[in-house]
Amino acid sequence: MMRTMSRTIPLAFALSLLGCFGPFPQETQTPRAKGSGSGSGSGSAAQTSKQASNKKKNNNATSTAKAKTQASKGGVPGPTDGYLSGAHILISYKGAKRAKDEVTRSKAEAEALAKKLAATLGAKATREQFAALAKKHSDGPSSVQGGDLGVWKQGRMVPAFDRAILTLPFGGVTRDPVQTPFGYHVIMRYEVLPPQTLHAAHVLVAHAGALRAQTSVTRSQSEARALCQKIAKQAQGKDKAGFKKLVEAHSDAPDKARGGILGVWNTRSPGMPSAISKAVRDLAIGKTSAPVTSPFGCHVLMRLKLPPMFAGSHILIAYDGAQRAKATVTRSKDEARKLAEQLIAELSKVKADDLPDRFAELAKKHSDGPSATLGGKLGTWPKGRMVPAFDAAIEKTAINSVVKKPVETPFGYHVILRSKPSIK
Repeated sequence: MMRTMSRTIPLAFALSLLGCFGPFPQETQTPRAKGSGSGSGSGSAAQTSKQASNKKKNNNATSTAKAKTQASKGGVPGPTDGYLSGAHILISYKGAKRAKDEVTRSKAEAEALAKKLAATLGAKATREQFAALAKKHSDGPSSVQGGDLGVWKQGRMVPAFDRAILTLPFGGVTRDPVQTPFGYHVIMRYEVLPPQTLHAAHVLVAHAGALRAQTSVTRSQSEARALCQKIAKQAQGKDKAGFKKLVEAHSDAPDKARGGILGVWNTRSPGMPSAISKAVRDLAIGKTSAPVTSPFGCHVLMRLKLPPMFAGSHILIAYDGAQRAKATVTRSKDEARKLAEQLIAELSKVKADDLPDRFAELAKKHSDGPSATLGGKLGTWPKGRMVPAFDAAIEKTAINSVVKKPVETPFGYHVILRSKPSIK
């Protein structure tokens, strides 16, 4: 039902549907344990999370926003609403986890270099100084954006990384390198900015060796930068239609066919390189950016007005011959329509408070869509992401209500429940 019929997932991961961003391969992330949230499942990380949670519960109604970030030791800021932000310089070594083939230094040499860089920076280094050394020395994919790791939920990184950054004030740099399975890290802590919802389009100029670049891309990084600067000049003063023409002419991103639309995301959402979020955040609606570097290449961005947002669940009743119908689906088109009508009639008798749960039960039992196991939940999406008939039907329906008639699309008949949008 999405235009690309990608597996439906919450908006926090919607950028991965666009084929360019997300999940961004941060070199310090720890794998999620089964049944866990965003943590690694380690005792130390879980303990830190629990302490933060208990601390929040003890705050009274008069607590200020500043109190939310106050740690229990020495006045060093704790997580901001559970989030952290920073940059790092990763010095890898031969045999370290995910070390590139060209990394030949020994573990001792890596530690020595990391200590040298930490000493060079000192406690009063600027972000610009840190970024310059990260671009020159870091072995992680974030090196091209000055080591900037963006914003992450506490517990997302390996425990040693989170523990180290929580000892720093905003703008502080670790005195001693932090060892993880990936190598040695020199870390700078950033302040977590207030959450903001953004919408943008971009032209991506990739280069050989860039993250997810097609094998057909042979230009060098300097050539990509030069072309990007040229496009940025051409983009000045363009409207959305004019910018779309630049996308069609130059972009190397998979979203080229959609006018380079990046979708809607929150500045605290995982997946979007922070350099992109920062550049878009600082633009006025309809304005374009100077070249912005990310692990994917060089971007020229246009900030767009936020589109209407929808959220909901659906029960897809496919039929033999419908687009992407499974081989096990043998019902006729007429039988599919009648079953969808029966489900709508049944749901019309359900009380409003019980409707979401009952809808989820029926979705798990009857839906032929990939979201069936999730109770039909589709998350939140911007208008235009779904096929037109789907969006048109949900737009006319009240929140926490079922669309009155089955909605026909090339994939079958949909029974749709509209929900309140949420961007996380």
